[in-house]
Amino acid sequence: MPSSHTGILPWKRIQMNNDWEILFDLRFGVCHFYIIYQLATTVIESVDDLIELTIANKFLILEGVPGTGKTHFFKEIIKKDAFKHTHFLTFHPSTEYTSFVGGIQPSVKNNKLVFLPTKGHFLRMIDAAAKKEKVLLWIDEINRANIPRVFGDIISILGNSNPPELKISGAGLKDEILQVDKNILDNLHIIGTLNTSDKSVTPLDSALRRRFSFVRVENISKTEAKEKMPDKYFEKDIDCFY
Repeated sequence: MPSSHTGILPWKRIQMNNDWEILFDLRFGVCHFYIIYQLATTVIESVDDLIELTIANKFLILEGVPGTGKTHFFKEIIKKDAFKHTHFLTFHPSTEYTSFVGGIQPSVKNNKLVFLPTKGHFLRMIDAAAKKEKVLLWIDEINRANIPRVFGDIISILGNSNPPELKISGAGLKDEILQVDKNILDNLHIIGTLNTSDKSVTPLDSALRRRFSFVRVENISKTEAKEKMPDKYFEKDIDCFY
């Protein structure tokens, strides 16, 4: 289970045993008992398990309602040494292909506004992966952007053992060609988070779903928690389980 926040929120952490822990959010009076598992398959009980699953599957989506600690896992992952490079970004309705993959972007040079070919988040992570180092690109709120428009043609690279050459104009690539081999793909890992309760966003399309493994993150009810731990672990002055 994920460890407590430090220096950010007033978490109170109570270790139950080697498998379970409970996090009391004293600021909001909300108790989070984290359970994370891959749908219908593997139970994950630690951040190390999540890292192992990410390395094995390459591309994951953590889905769940708000407050289940999806983003918190990134803070725990970067404390480990599993990935040489990590990068965090948040998708939103204004996220575009040119910022995520690459394209002509405004800049200032000699106090003048200029427009330059610029690599986006994805291409910069590709460059890092080409150095034979494991990298992790974390995309928070992945379903808030227009995924087909943001990912564009690079969707054909993900999950492809023999990815095609792609022509990407204005992104600072040599000859405007993106070549990704198997070694680069082996080093590239992506985790996205998805808010399942937000009905205002567009569901992920089938092309992306085929390439990502989905992992659900859930809170636990008071009844379920009591089945897994003795009553002595429930403090009488904190009654925030539903």
